[in-house]
Amino acid sequence: MLPADIPQTDHLLELVEMRGIPSITISLPSSPVPADHERIRIQLRGLIDDADRQAQDAGIDRPEREQALARLRAVLDDDDFWTHQSRSVVLLASPERIHAFRLANRLTARATVSDRFDTGPLLRAVTFPRRAFIVQISRGGARLTEFGADHGLTEHDLPLPSDHQLILTEADNGGQADFPRPQGATGDRLERERYCRVVQDEVARIVPRDVPVILCAATDLDPTYAR
Repeated sequence: MLPADIPQTDHLLELVEMRGIPSITISLPSSPVPADHERIRIQLRGLIDDADRQAQDAGIDRPEREQALARLRAVLDDDDFWTHQSRSVVLLASPERIHAFRLANRLTARATVSDRFDTGPLLRAVTFPRRAFIVQISRGGARLTEFGADHGLTEHDLPLPSDHQLILTEADNGGQADFPRPQGATGDRLERERYCRVVQDEVARIVPRDVPVILCAATDLDPTYAR
């Protein structure tokens, strides 16, 4: 899976509300392939020069301009930052600080200078998760698979109880001696609900709350989720 620096909500709100001149935002496509990194650094150097020209045209004082640009140029020499790359880079720089993010979605190359950061790429990365999970459930068991834009299918272990499948196993007497039970297609509804609930609890423990889940249930278990 490609690395991704997704800001927490409070950090993102802080970036959205920041005001200061200059506030420089640079976004550019990147690559996880080390052989591509020198080319990407050259492109970043050109975007920093573009930001410098924009800042000069806007009449921003040289000391503040140079402080922000120096923080951006320091990224060019940060070997640790370039060791693990994703599909895009977003840099937010001011005279006081710099914020660097690696994102799994593909961005176009752009440099902007304003009194606030362009947080649009970060907002989109937070709002639209680029992965999902598939839950496959039948009487034979359950599987949880993850897929996303930056990786293929990844199966996750579902640590279900060893006796999970026994929930749906009927006793030799068909349950008639235990307690009255409806007959027909709905006769084992309680067992099916319990069987599916065990799977649901394990899935909820693994899957983040903001990531979509796709359900693929066997025909006889599907009504359990349709209620």
